[in-house]
Amino acid sequence: MVTKKESTHQLIHRNLTLYQREHSAVWQCRYKVDSKWIRATTKETQFDLAVNKAKELLVEAEIRKRSGIPVVTKRFKDIAMLAIDRMERDLK
Repeated sequence: MVTKKESTHQLIHRNLTLYQREHSAVWQCRYKVDSKWIRATTKETQFDLAVNKAKELLVEAEIRKRSGIPVVTKRFKDIAMLAIDRMERDLK
């Protein structure tokens, strides 16, 4: 059985987790959008502020998904598709 570290907190069951990595004071989070886990930093060292930031990140990701905008824009393909869509709209 997997043991949970003291620095790991589930904020929303199976959807939002807040944790600290070893040798780091900054809180990280992982959240699920569209059945995919996404990791991000909260850039916060205080737990209460990190909780609020993690919830904001989850809400922003949900809004992006509903708006048809890629949740993670690190991939060239996602950015290219946005640019193509925008150019096609401008041509009309």
